Amino acid sequence: LAISFHHARSWTIFQEYGRDVVAQFGMVAAIFTCTALSYTPVFDDGYVEVARLEVSGNFGKDIPIPLMGGDMKVWQVFFAIIPATMLLVLFFFDHNVSSLLSQQKRFQLEKPPSYHYDFAVLGTIFALCGFFGVPPGNGLIPQAPLHVRALATIENIDGKEVYRKVEEKRWSNFLQSALCLVTLLIMPIISMIPQAVLSGTFLYMGVSGLGDNGLFDRACGMLMEPALRPALWSGGTEKPDWAQQVTRYTLTQLACVTVIFIISLNCFLGLNGPPISIAFPFFIAALVPIREKILPKFLSEEELEILDPFDPTEEDAHTGSVF
Repeated sequence: LAISFHHARSWTIFQEYGRDVVAQFGMVAAIFTCTALSYTPVFDDGYVEVARLEVSGNFGKDIPIPLMGGDMKVWQVFFAIIPATMLLVLFFFDHNVSSLLSQQKRFQLEKPPSYHYDFAVLGTIFALCGFFGVPPGNGLIPQAPLHVRALATIENIDGKEVYRKVEEKRWSNFLQSALCLVTLLIMPIISMIPQAVLSGTFLYMGVSGLGDNGLFDRACGMLMEPALRPALWSGGTEKPDWAQQVTRYTLTQLACVTVIFIISLNCFLGLNGPPISIAFPFFIAALVPIREKILPKFLSEEELEILDPFDPTEEDAHTGSVF
């Protein structure tokens, strides 16, 4: 339902303004709709138990906040540097990659350097959270492509979305943080949401990102008949050969993704094995030397500039043809 609303701008029903509203608030509408359906006799019939979110209803009473001190020993403080470093690597790559994705030229942002201000604020918040011993917040909303999309004026041209303008306001960032605070006061209402609906939101976020995902497009292209493969890039005279260069690059990416996915889920060790999943940020960091040292050995720099461009051209930004 959320994915259908996500593409509402390409509908032929409703006026343009109505389609835009559906696309902007489709995710929220889907959550409300599916939560309401879970209380209808079709689902709430006594035979099927609908698992709902387990939350605390007494903010400040059932949520312990360990400040400095307590029973923690000195050696434990220094030992915590190891998992903290792993989280640092994860957040560093997570925020930077998401920020780069949010500043693509096709979005036509006027003030992309303002994202550095967000990083400064997040860094200050992280330091305060560490001092008081509370879990750090992951503030990816301002640097998320979905957030940019929500603030954009988008036109559907020949089946492709073209970004005309993005409202670069800070109110949406502030309101997002304010709503997170409000959720602490409405825990009984949040507990009404089925667990399956929450899982569906993560599924939606993943699937909605496949439309602009070069790895997904190239993996599908590998399975297509050569004559039917779409043009995945524009400009230039030399194109990488699908049978060799594109396939090698795509298979390398798929191998890296598979390894990281298996490590993050402890697939080989099971639930009783050592928690190696906490080390997966280092494997994400390893993608940098793979790109800089290994890939150039079997792909030329010209081919890598097409397959993995650092800075798309203005023409590519408007056509959306570079992945």
